[in-house]
Amino acid sequence: MYAKGAIIDDHVALVGSLNWNEHAGTENQEIVLELIGDDPTTYYNCVFAADW
Repeated sequence: MYAKGAIIDDHVALVGSLNWNEHAGTENQEIVLELIGDDPTTYYNCVFAADW
């Protein structure tokens, strides 16, 4: 699976197919899932740290 995402303030994780540019946000069919809480953001922080 290939996904893009962002972690905001260690409390919100955004995960989806969106390329973070204006064209993708206005012209493409993209999906972004907002995950709120400590569990999802902790998970994605750990995945990012392991990949980095």
